[in-house]
Amino acid sequence: LAICDFDTINPILSNNRNVQEISKIIFDSLVTLDEQYKIQYCLAEEIAKADDLNYIIKLKKGILWQDGNSFTAYDVQFTIDQIKRTLPENGISTTYANNLSAISFLEVIDENTIKITLSAPVDFFEYNLTFPIMSQKYYENEDFVHTEKNSKPVATGMFKIENVDSNVIKLVQNDLYWNSSKNPMAKEININC
Repeated sequence: LAICDFDTINPILSNNRNVQEISKIIFDSLVTLDEQYKIQYCLAEEIAKADDLNYIIKLKKGILWQDGNSFTAYDVQFTIDQIKRTLPENGISTTYANNLSAISFLEVIDENTIKITLSAPVDFFEYNLTFPIMSQKYYENEDFVHTEKNSKPVATGMFKIENVDSNVIKLVQNDLYWNSSKNPMAKEININC
């Protein structure tokens, strides 16, 4: 695979279309879309629309980050907070900012449940939950935008970043990958920059 004009492998901070596509095998989202553009649950177990402004998201249990830490609702809250911080008026731009611009409040109900409140109704809001989830513990006490950890972030996807240098990003299968129904044939992928 190849990436032109490589900036960062952190998909939230990159506006590079190649990085966005490749990140889908490294980072999982709450939902994905199938070939018919129907929602498929990924890290989310269930999404309930309480009313036009409130959504309750139940997360799958037992999912681990590549560093062995448990995936929780705090990771979802952290990711949404980081995306909202990257709005253009804050001097940073991300392709996911518009997806979440209507979120006015987040509440972690428990380790596996989060409540999202919107400032105004958004038709088919669930389709906006396709952004990659980042690890809150991995970035704890770090400047999310400027940390060296962005060169090799941990994720929950099929592949993990083994090595990054100026010419090649090497991905290898994630031994802790939670979805046993997806077993990639490739054991490693080299991405040329």
